[in-house]
Amino acid sequence: MSWVGPAADLKEPSGATTTDLKGAFVIPGLMNLHAHLGNTVDLVQDSKFHTRASIEKDLKTYASYGVTTVLSMGTDQDTIFPVRNEQRAAFASESPASSRPPMARVYTTGQGLMFKGGYGGLAGVNQPVASPDQAAAAVNAQLDKGVDFIKLWLDDELGTMPKMPA
Repeated sequence: MSWVGPAADLKEPSGATTTDLKGAFVIPGLMNLHAHLGNTVDLVQDSKFHTRASIEKDLKTYASYGVTTVLSMGTDQDTIFPVRNEQRAAFASESPASSRPPMARVYTTGQGLMFKGGYGGLAGVNQPVASPDQAAAAVNAQLDKGVDFIKLWLDDELGTMPKMPA
């Protein structure tokens, strides 16, 4: 049970646990809607770092800063799906009054799509597409894995990419 209001109006249920937050700041949980989980160690980004342990470490770090939800955007490997699926099963079975989860909740776009010769992705993870048929097949492959969203890199890299013929 939770309650917010003047302390004078509080009718505390018997056996309730209370926490004195005087002098503290209370905010809603934060959301990171553009993260790349598990691929970076120190300042080096590499697909070899994407492990269950690295994903969970990143999600625990986010949670320690008050981030409750993370959307990982396009450079995930299939390692992300068991973590996400286990979280959802655990969250579905818990009551709202249960203890704070040990890590941020994750949503994933799996492997995002970028145009062949274009900008985006992570070497060893993302396979570029060169036609509408390839793009449709790549989207369907991600949907078959159960992604939450589809990511498309549509970028001319600050005008340095050649223009497509009309």
